Amino acid sequence: MLDRFPLVEEAQRVWIGGEHPDRLFAALFDSDVADADWKQQVCVLADAVFGETVYREIDAFEAMFNAVTDATWKARERCLGEHNEEWLRLLPEWARQSRTAEFALILIELQLHRFNFDHDGIRRVLDMANDAPLRFHNLSVTVNLNQVFLTFARLLSGRRIDPQHVFDAVGAPLSDGNEHAVSQLEQVPLKLKHLMLHGLWLYPDTEYGEQILAFSEAILRYHSPNDYIAHYRRAEGYRRMAAIEAAPRSDVFSGHRVRSRDDFYAEALHSVQMAIKNLPADATALHGEFVSYRMMIATERQVQNSIQGRVDAELAHVGAEVERMSERIEAESRNSLLRSIEILSVFLAVIGVLSFNISLAGLEQIGTFERFGLILTTGVILGAFSWMVHVAVYRHTHAEPVVMKTRRKQIRELQQRIAALEERTKIGCDG
Repeated sequence: MLDRFPLVEEAQRVWIGGEHPDRLFAALFDSDVADADWKQQVCVLADAVFGETVYREIDAFEAMFNAVTDATWKARERCLGEHNEEWLRLLPEWARQSRTAEFALILIELQLHRFNFDHDGIRRVLDMANDAPLRFHNLSVTVNLNQVFLTFARLLSGRRIDPQHVFDAVGAPLSDGNEHAVSQLEQVPLKLKHLMLHGLWLYPDTEYGEQILAFSEAILRYHSPNDYIAHYRRAEGYRRMAAIEAAPRSDVFSGHRVRSRDDFYAEALHSVQMAIKNLPADATALHGEFVSYRMMIATERQVQNSIQGRVDAELAHVGAEVERMSERIEAESRNSLLRSIEILSVFLAVIGVLSFNISLAGLEQIGTFERFGLILTTGVILGAFSWMVHVAVYRHTHAEPVVMKTRRKQIRELQQRIAALEERTKIGCDG
Protein backbone atom coordinates (compact mmCIF):
# COMPACT_ATOMS: atom_id res chain seq x y z
CA MET A 1 0.00 0.00 0.00
CA LEU A 2 2.73 2.44 0.98
CA ASP A 3 4.77 1.77 -2.14
CA ARG A 4 1.82 2.97 -4.19
CA PHE A 5 1.23 6.05 -2.08
CA PRO A 6 1.94 9.07 -4.35
CA LEU A 7 3.16 11.43 -1.58
CA VAL A 8 5.86 9.25 -0.01
CA GLU A 9 8.65 10.55 -2.24
CA GLU A 10 7.56 14.17 -1.73
CA ALA A 11 7.37 13.64 2.04
CA GLN A 12 10.90 12.22 2.06
CA ARG A 13 12.21 15.29 0.23
CA VAL A 14 10.50 17.62 2.71
CA TRP A 15 10.88 15.79 6.01
CA ILE A 16 14.34 14.35 5.44
CA GLY A 17 15.78 16.48 2.65
CA GLY A 18 14.58 19.77 4.11
CA GLU A 19 12.84 21.07 0.98
CA HIS A 20 10.01 23.61 1.16
CA PRO A 21 6.72 21.92 2.18
CA ASP A 22 4.28 23.93 0.04
CA ARG A 23 3.64 21.19 -2.53
CA LEU A 24 3.28 18.55 0.16
CA PHE A 25 0.81 20.64 2.13
CA ALA A 26 -1.13 21.49 -1.00
CA ALA A 27 -1.57 17.78 -1.70
CA LEU A 28 -2.40 16.91 1.90
CA PHE A 29 -4.90 19.68 2.44
CA ASP A 30 -6.63 19.82 -0.92
CA SER A 31 -10.11 21.32 -0.71
CA ASP A 32 -11.62 17.93 -1.51
CA VAL A 33 -9.80 16.20 1.35
CA ALA A 34 -12.01 15.38 4.33
CA ASP A 35 -10.83 16.08 7.86
CA ALA A 36 -10.19 12.43 8.66
CA ASP A 37 -8.37 11.82 5.39
CA TRP A 38 -5.49 14.23 6.00
CA LYS A 39 -4.82 12.66 9.41
CA GLN A 40 -4.65 9.20 7.88
CA GLN A 41 -2.38 10.43 5.09
CA VAL A 42 0.01 12.15 7.54
CA CYS A 43 0.16 9.05 9.77
CA VAL A 44 0.75 6.65 6.88
CA LEU A 45 3.36 8.99 5.38
CA ALA A 46 5.16 9.19 8.72
CA ASP A 47 5.26 5.41 8.92
CA ALA A 48 6.51 5.14 5.33
CA VAL A 49 9.24 7.76 5.73
CA PHE A 50 10.48 7.01 9.25
CA GLY A 51 9.26 3.53 10.20
CA GLU A 52 10.69 2.05 13.37
CA THR A 53 13.77 4.30 13.25
CA VAL A 54 11.86 6.84 15.35
CA TYR A 55 12.36 4.50 18.32
CA ARG A 56 16.06 3.88 17.66
CA GLU A 57 17.46 7.27 16.59
CA ILE A 58 16.72 10.54 18.33
CA ASP A 59 17.21 12.45 15.05
CA ALA A 60 14.47 10.40 13.39
CA PHE A 61 12.24 10.84 16.43
CA GLU A 62 12.76 14.60 16.33
CA ALA A 63 12.24 14.78 12.55
CA MET A 64 8.95 12.91 12.78
CA PHE A 65 7.78 14.99 15.74
CA ASN A 66 8.54 18.16 13.76
CA ALA A 67 6.86 16.85 10.59
CA VAL A 68 3.62 15.82 12.31
CA THR A 69 3.52 19.03 14.37
CA ASP A 70 4.01 21.25 11.30
CA ALA A 71 1.35 19.36 9.35
CA THR A 72 -1.08 19.64 12.27
CA TRP A 73 -0.51 23.38 12.55
CA LYS A 74 -1.05 23.84 8.82
CA ALA A 75 -4.31 21.83 9.02
CA ARG A 76 -5.51 24.01 11.87
CA GLU A 77 -4.74 27.13 9.83
CA ARG A 78 -7.01 25.70 7.10
CA CYS A 79 -9.81 24.95 9.59
CA LEU A 80 -9.29 21.19 9.35
CA GLY A 81 -8.60 20.72 13.04
CA GLU A 82 -11.62 18.63 14.03
CA HIS A 83 -10.92 15.92 16.58
CA ASN A 84 -11.40 12.19 16.00
CA GLU A 85 -10.99 10.89 19.52
CA GLU A 86 -13.04 7.81 18.64
CA TRP A 87 -10.04 6.70 16.60
CA LEU A 88 -8.06 6.54 19.83
CA ARG A 89 -10.62 4.23 21.46
CA LEU A 90 -10.98 1.96 18.44
CA LEU A 91 -7.84 2.30 16.37
CA PRO A 92 -8.38 2.02 12.62
CA GLU A 93 -6.71 -0.84 10.83
CA TRP A 94 -3.87 1.27 9.40
CA ALA A 95 -2.99 2.52 12.92
CA ARG A 96 -3.08 -0.94 14.50
CA GLN A 97 -0.62 -2.26 11.93
CA SER A 98 2.11 0.26 12.75
CA ARG A 99 3.30 1.66 16.06
CA THR A 100 4.71 4.69 14.21
CA ALA A 101 1.35 5.46 12.58
CA GLU A 102 -0.37 5.12 15.97
CA PHE A 103 2.21 7.49 17.46
CA ALA A 104 1.53 10.03 14.70
CA LEU A 105 -2.25 9.82 15.26
CA ILE A 106 -1.91 10.38 19.02
CA LEU A 107 0.50 13.26 18.42
CA ILE A 108 -1.92 14.93 15.99
CA GLU A 109 -4.75 14.86 18.54
CA LEU A 110 -2.46 16.12 21.32
CA GLN A 111 -1.14 19.00 19.23
CA LEU A 112 -4.63 20.03 18.12
CA HIS A 113 -5.69 20.34 21.75
CA ARG A 114 -2.46 22.16 22.57
CA PHE A 115 -2.99 24.69 19.80
CA ASN A 116 -6.51 25.29 21.18
CA PHE A 117 -5.15 25.66 24.76
CA ASP A 118 -7.44 22.82 25.84
CA HIS A 119 -5.82 21.14 28.85
CA ASP A 120 -8.87 18.94 29.46
CA GLY A 121 -8.65 17.66 25.87
CA ILE A 122 -4.98 16.81 26.33
CA ARG A 123 -5.83 14.79 29.44
CA ARG A 124 -8.62 12.94 27.62
CA VAL A 125 -6.27 11.96 24.80
CA LEU A 126 -3.61 10.79 27.26
CA ASP A 127 -6.20 8.74 29.15
CA MET A 128 -7.43 7.05 25.97
CA ALA A 129 -4.15 6.64 24.12
CA ASN A 130 -1.65 3.84 24.43
CA ASP A 131 1.37 5.08 26.38
CA ALA A 132 3.99 2.88 24.70
CA PRO A 133 4.27 4.73 21.34
CA LEU A 134 4.95 8.01 23.19
CA ARG A 135 8.23 6.86 24.71
CA PHE A 136 11.76 7.15 23.33
CA HIS A 137 14.87 5.99 25.13
CA ASN A 138 18.52 5.52 24.25
CA LEU A 139 21.82 6.00 26.04
CA SER A 140 21.92 9.77 25.53
CA VAL A 141 18.34 10.94 26.03
CA THR A 142 14.98 9.75 27.32
CA VAL A 143 11.73 11.32 26.12
CA ASN A 144 8.28 10.51 27.47
CA LEU A 145 5.71 12.53 25.54
CA ASN A 146 3.01 11.38 27.92
CA GLN A 147 4.77 13.22 30.75
CA VAL A 148 5.64 16.18 28.51
CA PHE A 149 2.04 16.84 27.47
CA LEU A 150 0.69 16.08 30.95
CA THR A 151 3.09 18.65 32.42
CA PHE A 152 2.04 21.11 29.72
CA ALA A 153 -1.65 20.54 30.57
CA ARG A 154 -1.04 21.07 34.27
CA LEU A 155 0.83 24.32 33.67
CA LEU A 156 -1.86 25.49 31.25
CA SER A 157 -4.58 24.83 33.85
CA GLY A 158 -2.68 26.86 36.47
CA ARG A 159 -1.64 23.92 38.64
CA ARG A 160 1.69 24.50 40.31
CA ILE A 161 4.20 21.67 39.92
CA ASP A 162 7.70 21.13 41.20
CA PRO A 163 10.32 22.62 38.81
CA GLN A 164 12.13 19.28 39.02
CA HIS A 165 9.21 17.62 37.20
CA VAL A 166 9.48 20.13 34.35
CA PHE A 167 13.03 18.98 33.59
CA ASP A 168 12.32 15.32 34.33
CA ALA A 169 9.51 15.31 31.75
CA VAL A 170 11.95 16.16 28.94
CA GLY A 171 14.64 13.80 30.23
CA ALA A 172 16.91 16.46 31.71
CA PRO A 173 17.19 16.05 35.51
CA LEU A 174 17.55 19.41 37.21
CA SER A 175 20.98 20.30 38.61
CA ASP A 176 22.03 23.05 40.96
CA GLY A 177 22.53 26.34 39.17
CA ASN A 178 20.97 27.77 36.06
CA GLU A 179 24.11 27.16 34.00
CA HIS A 180 23.90 23.40 34.53
CA ALA A 181 20.15 23.42 33.81
CA VAL A 182 20.81 25.04 30.42
CA SER A 183 23.60 22.62 29.49
CA GLN A 184 21.50 19.56 30.39
CA LEU A 185 18.80 20.68 27.95
CA GLU A 186 21.21 20.48 25.01
CA GLN A 187 20.13 16.97 23.91
CA VAL A 188 16.39 17.68 24.18
CA PRO A 189 14.75 18.10 20.73
CA LEU A 190 14.04 21.70 19.75
CA LYS A 191 10.25 21.41 19.49
CA LEU A 192 10.09 19.69 22.86
CA LYS A 193 11.95 22.64 24.35
CA HIS A 194 9.46 24.96 22.69
CA LEU A 195 6.55 22.84 23.91
CA MET A 196 7.66 22.98 27.54
CA LEU A 197 8.61 26.64 27.22
CA HIS A 198 5.12 27.31 25.86
CA GLY A 199 3.56 25.62 28.91
CA LEU A 200 5.73 27.57 31.34
CA TRP A 201 4.90 30.80 29.52
CA LEU A 202 1.15 30.06 29.72
CA TYR A 203 1.25 29.45 33.49
CA PRO A 204 -1.03 32.21 34.88
CA ASP A 205 1.22 33.55 37.64
CA THR A 206 4.66 35.02 38.24
CA GLU A 207 6.41 31.71 39.00
CA TYR A 208 8.82 29.67 36.84
CA GLY A 209 10.88 32.67 35.73
CA GLU A 210 14.13 30.73 36.16
CA GLN A 211 12.78 27.75 34.21
CA ILE A 212 11.59 29.96 31.34
CA LEU A 213 15.07 31.49 31.17
CA ALA A 214 16.72 28.06 31.17
CA PHE A 215 14.63 26.69 28.28
CA SER A 216 14.79 29.87 26.20
CA GLU A 217 18.54 30.22 26.70
CA ALA A 218 19.05 26.57 25.73
CA ILE A 219 17.19 27.21 22.46
CA LEU A 220 19.17 30.36 21.72
CA ARG A 221 22.50 28.74 22.59
CA TYR A 222 22.18 25.28 21.03
CA HIS A 223 19.82 25.86 18.10
CA SER A 224 19.48 29.43 16.85
CA PRO A 225 20.44 32.75 18.45
CA ASN A 226 17.85 34.39 16.18
CA ASP A 227 14.83 32.40 17.39
CA TYR A 228 12.34 35.21 17.96
CA ILE A 229 9.92 33.02 19.91
CA ALA A 230 12.69 32.08 22.36
CA HIS A 231 13.63 35.76 22.76
CA TYR A 232 9.97 36.61 23.34
CA ARG A 233 9.54 33.91 25.98
CA ARG A 234 12.86 34.89 27.56
CA ALA A 235 11.52 38.41 28.06
CA GLU A 236 8.64 36.92 30.06
CA GLY A 237 11.12 35.02 32.22
CA TYR A 238 12.92 38.23 33.13
CA ARG A 239 9.61 40.03 33.69
CA ARG A 240 8.55 37.36 36.17
CA MET A 241 11.90 37.58 37.94
CA ALA A 242 11.34 41.32 38.27
CA ALA A 243 7.76 40.84 39.49
CA ILE A 244 8.90 38.72 42.43
CA GLU A 245 12.05 40.84 42.88
CA ALA A 246 14.29 37.80 42.71
CA ALA A 247 17.74 37.70 44.21
CA PRO A 248 20.63 39.01 42.08
CA ARG A 249 22.02 36.40 39.70
CA SER A 250 24.69 35.94 37.09
CA ASP A 251 23.01 35.88 33.69
CA VAL A 252 24.38 32.84 31.87
CA PHE A 253 23.39 34.11 28.44
CA SER A 254 24.04 37.86 28.38
CA GLY A 255 27.16 37.44 30.50
CA HIS A 256 26.69 40.23 33.04
CA ARG A 257 25.30 40.41 36.53
CA VAL A 258 21.67 41.29 37.11
CA ARG A 259 21.62 43.33 40.30
CA SER A 260 18.10 44.61 40.91
CA ARG A 261 14.49 44.57 39.82
CA ASP A 262 15.19 47.37 37.34
CA ASP A 263 17.97 45.26 35.79
CA PHE A 264 15.50 42.41 35.26
CA TYR A 265 13.13 44.79 33.48
CA ALA A 266 16.01 46.09 31.36
CA GLU A 267 16.88 42.52 30.32
CA ALA A 268 13.21 41.83 29.54
CA LEU A 269 13.01 44.90 27.29
CA HIS A 270 16.25 43.90 25.56
CA SER A 271 14.93 40.38 24.92
CA VAL A 272 11.62 41.53 23.45
CA GLN A 273 13.53 44.02 21.29
CA MET A 274 15.65 41.12 19.98
CA ALA A 275 12.45 39.21 19.25
CA ILE A 276 11.12 42.14 17.21
CA LYS A 277 14.45 42.50 15.41
CA ASN A 278 14.44 38.84 14.30
CA LEU A 279 10.81 38.69 13.19
CA PRO A 280 10.18 37.74 9.55
CA ALA A 281 9.12 40.67 7.41
CA ASP A 282 5.63 39.25 6.79
CA ALA A 283 4.87 38.55 10.48
CA THR A 284 2.93 41.78 10.92
CA ALA A 285 0.48 40.35 13.47
CA LEU A 286 3.31 39.11 15.67
CA HIS A 287 5.06 42.45 15.31
CA GLY A 288 2.03 44.22 16.75
CA GLU A 289 1.79 41.70 19.59
CA PHE A 290 5.48 42.03 20.45
CA VAL A 291 5.34 45.83 20.40
CA SER A 292 2.32 45.78 22.72
CA TYR A 293 4.17 43.43 25.04
CA ARG A 294 7.20 45.73 25.03
CA MET A 295 4.96 48.67 25.96
CA MET A 296 3.42 46.61 28.77
CA ILE A 297 6.85 45.78 30.22
CA ALA A 298 7.96 49.42 29.96
CA THR A 299 4.76 50.60 31.67
CA GLU A 300 5.08 47.98 34.40
CA ARG A 301 8.68 49.01 34.95
CA GLN A 302 7.69 52.66 35.23
CA VAL A 303 4.86 51.90 37.66
CA GLN A 304 7.07 49.68 39.81
CA ASN A 305 9.81 52.32 39.90
CA SER A 306 7.25 54.98 40.82
CA ILE A 307 5.79 52.82 43.59
CA GLN A 308 9.23 51.90 44.85
CA GLY A 309 10.32 55.55 44.81
CA ARG A 310 7.32 56.62 46.84
CA VAL A 311 7.73 53.75 49.25
CA ASP A 312 11.43 54.53 49.70
CA ALA A 313 10.66 58.22 50.31
CA GLU A 314 7.89 57.41 52.76
CA LEU A 315 10.03 54.86 54.57
CA ALA A 316 12.85 57.40 54.80
CA HIS A 317 10.39 59.94 56.24
CA VAL A 318 9.00 57.41 58.70
CA GLY A 319 12.53 56.36 59.63
CA ALA A 320 13.45 59.98 60.32
CA GLU A 321 10.30 60.38 62.40
CA VAL A 322 11.07 57.25 64.38
CA GLU A 323 14.63 58.42 64.96
CA ARG A 324 13.41 61.86 66.05
CA MET A 325 10.86 60.33 68.40
CA SER A 326 13.48 57.98 69.80
CA GLU A 327 15.82 60.88 70.49
CA ARG A 328 12.99 62.83 72.08
CA ILE A 329 11.95 59.95 74.30
CA GLU A 330 15.57 59.41 75.26
CA ALA A 331 15.91 63.08 76.14
CA GLU A 332 12.73 62.99 78.18
CA SER A 333 13.89 59.89 80.01
CA ARG A 334 17.15 61.63 80.79
CA ASN A 335 15.20 64.69 81.87
CA SER A 336 13.13 62.59 84.26
CA LEU A 337 16.26 61.08 85.73
CA LEU A 338 17.88 64.48 86.23
CA ARG A 339 14.76 65.87 87.84
CA SER A 340 14.89 62.97 90.24
CA ILE A 341 18.51 63.87 91.04
CA GLU A 342 17.50 67.50 91.59
CA ILE A 343 14.69 66.52 93.95
CA LEU A 344 17.09 64.27 95.80
CA SER A 345 19.56 67.15 96.19
CA VAL A 346 16.86 69.42 97.64
CA PHE A 347 15.83 66.65 100.00
CA LEU A 348 19.44 66.25 101.11
CA ALA A 349 19.69 70.01 101.64
CA VAL A 350 16.61 70.02 103.87
CA ILE A 351 17.94 67.05 105.81
CA GLY A 352 21.24 68.92 106.18
CA VAL A 353 19.52 72.01 107.59
CA LEU A 354 17.52 69.94 110.06
CA SER A 355 20.60 68.03 111.12
CA PHE A 356 22.51 71.26 111.65
CA ASN A 357 19.66 72.69 113.75
CA ILE A 358 19.62 69.59 115.88
CA SER A 359 23.37 69.89 116.34
CA LEU A 360 23.07 73.56 117.36
CA ALA A 361 20.43 72.71 119.92
CA GLY A 362 23.09 71.05 122.06
CA LEU A 363 25.35 74.16 122.14
CA GLU A 364 24.15 76.34 125.06
CA GLN A 365 26.89 78.98 124.82
CA ILE A 366 25.70 80.20 121.38
CA GLY A 367 23.22 83.07 121.45
CA THR A 368 19.97 83.37 119.57
CA PHE A 369 21.25 85.75 116.90
CA GLU A 370 24.39 83.72 116.41
CA ARG A 371 22.31 80.54 116.17
CA PHE A 372 20.03 82.21 113.62
CA GLY A 373 23.04 83.40 111.61
CA LEU A 374 24.57 79.94 111.52
CA ILE A 375 21.26 78.40 110.42
CA LEU A 376 20.88 81.04 107.72
CA THR A 377 24.45 80.52 106.53
CA THR A 378 23.94 76.76 106.40
CA GLY A 379 20.68 77.19 104.48
CA VAL A 380 22.38 79.48 101.96
CA ILE A 381 25.23 77.00 101.48
CA LEU A 382 22.87 74.04 101.00
CA GLY A 383 20.60 76.13 98.76
CA ALA A 384 23.62 77.03 96.66
CA PHE A 385 24.42 73.31 96.46
CA SER A 386 20.90 72.59 95.15
CA TRP A 387 21.19 75.41 92.61
CA MET A 388 24.58 74.09 91.47
CA VAL A 389 23.03 70.63 90.89
CA HIS A 390 20.19 72.23 88.93
CA VAL A 391 22.59 74.21 86.71
CA ALA A 392 24.80 71.16 86.13
CA VAL A 393 21.79 69.04 85.24
CA TYR A 394 20.16 71.44 82.76
CA ARG A 395 23.16 73.21 81.27
CA HIS A 396 23.02 71.12 78.03
CA THR A 397 19.43 69.91 78.23
CA HIS A 398 16.38 71.67 76.82
CA ALA A 399 13.93 68.78 76.96
CA GLU A 400 10.26 69.43 77.12
CA PRO A 401 8.04 68.05 79.87
CA VAL A 402 7.35 64.34 79.65
CA VAL A 403 4.01 63.45 78.09
CA MET A 404 4.26 59.68 77.77
CA LYS A 405 0.67 59.02 76.67
CA THR A 406 1.05 61.38 73.70
CA ARG A 407 4.36 59.77 72.73
CA ARG A 408 2.90 56.27 72.83
CA LYS A 409 0.05 57.39 70.58
CA GLN A 410 2.48 58.93 68.07
CA ILE A 411 4.57 55.75 68.00
CA ARG A 412 1.46 53.65 67.38
CA GLU A 413 0.51 55.94 64.49
CA LEU A 414 3.99 55.55 62.99
CA GLN A 415 3.74 51.77 63.28
CA GLN A 416 0.36 51.83 61.52
CA ARG A 417 1.81 53.96 58.70
CA ILE A 418 4.69 51.51 58.24
CA ALA A 419 2.26 48.57 58.10
CA ALA A 420 0.12 50.43 55.52
CA LEU A 421 3.22 51.13 53.40
CA GLU A 422 4.23 47.46 53.46
CA GLU A 423 0.72 46.45 52.38
CA ARG A 424 0.74 48.98 49.52
CA THR A 425 4.12 47.69 48.38
CA LYS A 426 2.83 44.11 48.38
CA ILE A 427 -0.27 45.08 46.39
CA GLY A 428 1.88 46.99 43.90
CA CYS A 429 4.14 43.95 43.35
CA ASP A 430 1.16 41.60 42.93
CA GLY A 431 -0.41 43.95 40.40
